Formats: sequence, C-alpha cells, structure tokens
Amino acid sequence: MIDALSKEKVLAGDVITIDKTSGKITKLGRSFARSRDHDAMGADGFLAALFAGDTSEIKPELRNQINIKVAEWREEGKAEIIPGQLIQIGFQEEDVTLTADATTVLTSMAMQTTLRYSLNRISCAHMLARK
Repeated sequence: MIDALSKEKVLAGDVITIDKTSGKITKLGRSFARSRDHDAMGADGFLAALFAGDTSEIKPELRNQINIKVAEWREEGKAEIIPGQLIQIGFQEEDVTLTADATTVLTSMAMQTTLRYSLNRISCAHMLARK
C-alpha cells in the first residue's frame, strides 16, 4: 500500500479511493478544506457523501503489513520516525498554535494510547490554552 501511495504521489490534502478488495489506490484530486472552513457553516449547510460504497477501518492484517514495511524501511535507513511530527501536522491542519509543552504532552499521549486519540485532543487543548 505504501508503494501504491508513492506511485500515485499522494500528499496531505489529496483525495483518494482505496479499493477494499484489491487495496488499489486511486488519486481523485485535491481537497483544500480545513476544519476551520466547516466551523463557519450555518445551520442550512449539509454534508454530502464523498465516496460511494462501504467505508471501514483498516483491517489488522493490512495494518500489520504496513508496520512490517515501515520497520524494514527504518532498518534500511529509508524511513525515520520523528516523535511529535504528526502532532505538528495536526496543529497545522487545525490552524492551532500550542506551546512546546503541549506538543510534548500530546506526543506522549499518542505514544501511550493512539495517534488518533491524541490528534482529537488538539482542539480541546487549544481551547483550554485560550482560557
């Protein structure tokens, strides 16, 4: 799957489809929407389904294959895991500026729980910091 993402030259903000059975990735286009764009939407706004078909979580087998590939790339020196890097990207996506201490707390939270849980706490941390 990682090879397919590289082949399609997928970047943050790209809209893709992943075929559930074959795992084939197709790049559909680019999304310029950010979470702050949706905050200003009025009560008459609506949500349209972007993808056709079923959506589901990534299967454990596929997640395991990705973990194995990333581990191989780390051993070969092709990849490096930088703690806090995805948290920083989350800050950019949410248009939030937090302190180095907040970054450290959210990074350790991601390492102890899940990255998704930690990323979901960014806006909460921002609201608490503004108080």
